[in-house]
Amino acid sequence: MKAVSEETKELVSLFPDKVKAKILSLLSESPSDSQVVSEDFTGHFSSGLGHASIGDILRLQGGVLIQDDFLLEGCKAARLEAEKMIDGSNIPAGIGGDGVQVSSWHRGDRTCWVQPAQCSAALRIAADHLLDLQQDLALWGYDVGGRPSIQLSMYPGDGARYVRHTDASDSVPTRTVTAILYLNPGWDPATNGGQLCIYHLAHKWRPGMKLDRQSSPGYAAGEPAMVVAPIGNRLVVFESNIPHEVLPTSAPRFALTVWFSKATPSDACLAIPKGLPEQSRCRIFVSIASFRDPETRWTVHDLLTKASHPARLNIGIVWQIDASADAEFLRFPSSINQDQMRQIIIPAKEATGPCKARMLSQKLWAGEDYWLQIDSHMRFVPGWDEHLIHWLAACEQNAQYGKAVLSTYPPEYEGCGLRAQVPADDRPVQLRASHFGLDGMLRLVGSRLAEHAATPLPSFFWAAGFSFSRSQLIQEVPYEDLPFLFFGEEQYMLARMFTHGYDVFSPPRSVAYHRYSRSYRETFQAAAPQDPAAKEDSKKIVLELFNEDSSCTSPSSMSQQSEHRLGKFRSISDLHAMCGVQYSQQVINDAAKRGTANESVRFTNDE
Repeated sequence: MKAVSEETKELVSLFPDKVKAKILSLLSESPSDSQVVSEDFTGHFSSGLGHASIGDILRLQGGVLIQDDFLLEGCKAARLEAEKMIDGSNIPAGIGGDGVQVSSWHRGDRTCWVQPAQCSAALRIAADHLLDLQQDLALWGYDVGGRPSIQLSMYPGDGARYVRHTDASDSVPTRTVTAILYLNPGWDPATNGGQLCIYHLAHKWRPGMKLDRQSSPGYAAGEPAMVVAPIGNRLVVFESNIPHEVLPTSAPRFALTVWFSKATPSDACLAIPKGLPEQSRCRIFVSIASFRDPETRWTVHDLLTKASHPARLNIGIVWQIDASADAEFLRFPSSINQDQMRQIIIPAKEATGPCKARMLSQKLWAGEDYWLQIDSHMRFVPGWDEHLIHWLAACEQNAQYGKAVLSTYPPEYEGCGLRAQVPADDRPVQLRASHFGLDGMLRLVGSRLAEHAATPLPSFFWAAGFSFSRSQLIQEVPYEDLPFLFFGEEQYMLARMFTHGYDVFSPPRSVAYHRYSRSYRETFQAAAPQDPAAKEDSKKIVLELFNEDSSCTSPSSMSQQSEHRLGKFRSISDLHAMCGVQYSQQVINDAAKRGTANESVRFTNDE
């Protein structure tokens, strides 16, 4: 092996990196670890690609692509808007899809999730151009058919860094390609640091070194890397399974990142054209809790009869019945396919309220893409399933974290069984705060809007009797067994959904109807034994949660109850501010009484 003198190394260092690598390869048969050359993109670089397009390149070279001058204009304006957006966010970054908080030594940036429709002009344009890359990536053969996620990050310049990691991990396994646009005009790499080190280069391993890309020594220890300075208007695209890190930063460093993901079954469902066989479409799990209700079987019958694709429905029912007196309730019309039914039967005298029954019904879920929770006395409009899937997709585009729920108090239908009558009026219903009961729990009302809505309506509140979402919600916010809890169930679940990043929307028209009269059936409160002490314990759990004034962590007094209480996306204080209800003081503001921040919303005269 030829030795390379220090003088030669000094001369070689004056050449561009690719020339430098070629010279070293000629001077040495196998460069030692100290001679390994990294690719250095600290200065301005241009591949000659067109504005906001990477379509002329056949594929990411070695899994990485760099393009300067990505935007024709607007980088400085986007930076100013990014600063305002970060200032309005109070969320330190975490690691993994669930945002687990870590020390600032591991990751020191601040982040916020971005919905382009909610951004100011320049930042929205930048985000839209990044999203446009999805088509190019798909043409190259990358699986990017899933919903992209967009995040704005800021390293404050106090030495903050992000240790070696991959964007695709066990917590976010569907990510395939990462695209980063830097918003740092006038960036000086020599002074400001903050380089992105991408570890995709082949190199010689030292004896005894683990052959693990996650645990290799890193750039500071001599491992070769592509070193990319975060200069303004630079685009970096790389495969999400490639390890990388952000070196310590000594100036505020802004980046807009889009993660493109594989198509999940739910995403693929939305893209399936009509006319394909029903088994090719995504499935909906319908969850029903029933207490001695003769309407349950007719609810299921109507649910299936009115669906555009009944074969893609699976229904889980938790029956709370008297086995002899209520045997007739279990006899379904012959048209119902029993293979689509999953059922649990509990003696009515052992029932403890809706929460346990709904918790058990969720355990009947078997991987379906969507989850619909309804009461046992409901009717539907034709095509309700396609409407809900279409509306939910629209809601997710406008939700702060891309996670949405459709929920409302459906209007009332009259009659029972096959004689039930659904009203012709399908104007939507908005949930509104009404008052606090003597038990300290908030009461809601549903009010019909004066006019139809063009799109789903943002809502401050959630209803347990009609809730449609992706089934991810069942996994992130599962029901808990809170015995004898009635008023408080909906607010408790809302708090958990909200802190897990879910936004609630009302359907723009009514697709379901509810039987509010109880004259035809027994109620749990009247027919089942009650346990006042257990009821009081459940109520305390709810009230303690809403009186908790800290950020995103669960009250320590409740930690033994469940590991699934509050999420880390937003706090209970954020919920108070959003919905206009102060639970500890029992104060309801005007927005809460409307149920929405939209001051122009109008309700029918009789409500």
